[in-house]
Amino acid sequence: MKYLCQALFLSSFILFIGCKSNTKTVIESNGMLLKDITQQEAKKMISENKDLVILDLRTDSEVAKGMINGAVQLDYKKEDFKTKLGTLDKDKPYLIYCASGGRSGKTLKMMETLAFKEGYNLLGGFNDWVK
Repeated sequence: MKYLCQALFLSSFILFIGCKSNTKTVIESNGMLLKDITQQEAKKMISENKDLVILDLRTDSEVAKGMINGAVQLDYKKEDFKTKLGTLDKDKPYLIYCASGGRSGKTLKMMETLAFKEGYNLLGGFNDWVK
């Protein structure tokens, strides 16, 4: 019986991990809304929300290839990134992106620990934006 329970737990855990990789991050708690959004959702949000702050988390050489109009660079790879992120107005809505979504996904988690009220991670990053 003990082994059956362990096997069921392990298989459930593996199934959970496998399913989780296909879902979008959504954090809604304590007045926070932090989530992954698609390119289409981002374009709509940019056109409709004049208070939205767009943060480009890429390096100088990446930004030289272009940016989303109105974006402000905050280089994720700089030593003081988390400090600078923490100084931003946590009550404003933020759209964050990097090249493909890795750095911005990690930043979304940081925003949760820093108590940002509203943040959106652009899935696929700038690479998908320019396709």
